[in-house]
Amino acid sequence: MMEEIRLYDMNSIEFSELIDTARMELKNINLADSLETISDYAFSGCSNLEKIKIPKGTITIGNNAFNNCTSLKELNIPKNITNIGESAFAWCSGLEKITVDEGNQYYDSRDNCNALIETNTNILIQGASNVIIPNTVKIIGKYSFAGNMNLKEIDIPEGVEEIQREAFYFCKNIEKFKLPKSITKIGISSFGACDNATIWVYKDSFAKNYAKENGLNYKCIDASEIWVYVAKKDYKAFEAVDTQGMYIGLRYDDGRRENISEGIEIYRKQYKFQIWRYILYSFSI
Repeated sequence: MMEEIRLYDMNSIEFSELIDTARMELKNINLADSLETISDYAFSGCSNLEKIKIPKGTITIGNNAFNNCTSLKELNIPKNITNIGESAFAWCSGLEKITVDEGNQYYDSRDNCNALIETNTNILIQGASNVIIPNTVKIIGKYSFAGNMNLKEIDIPEGVEEIQREAFYFCKNIEKFKLPKSITKIGISSFGACDNATIWVYKDSFAKNYAKENGLNYKCIDASEIWVYVAKKDYKAFEAVDTQGMYIGLRYDDGRRENISEGIEIYRKQYKFQIWRYILYSFSI
């Protein structure tokens, strides 16, 4: 079994230079410092590849160059990389750490977010399992988390406007997505095969409408109304409410009701509660 390959004295590496049997067995690759181009599909399908050091002299990483390298744990993008092709690291589902040289002018991993971001466009190209998505990201790129089994929860911050196709496809162990109001576009199968996930959305948002139209399991973050249960029923207009046995809850747009009374104290000296036409009012006194 060939576990390591050394490629020296070359300016580029092509897909055809690795035969299929070697591609499946390869665990470690040492590349020449002079290597400028990693061409399209060069290491695609190297499913046992655990480690690769991209040389400092490399400028271009081609389309699908490391696609489906599912065992790759760490990715470092050196200073001189100026072009990373489409889906270059798609389905690298085992990634735990992503870093980018601070001197790189085209790509970054801002705020130690553990993701690869195209600087000018603010597109998140690839994320690792413990990513923290910065609020400066505008687009979650296609396949950027596809197949990642280590993800449990994703909080997409306000400011993200688009989630591209299959961004989180087949993330089987994700339990919770939180989507902001700022999202206006979601691609095909962005949450496909995330069987255990609940998508938390805001009512009247694009994300909520998308989830509903596509039959996804979703819940609303914001409540439609506050409801109150009081033991006494026969109140007169503007009669002060007896707070003994009062229950406070939220009703969501999807019909759920949540009791939030636990841990809440009603201070009679600070607030006066009144009912008028079955609506509860409170005001300071």
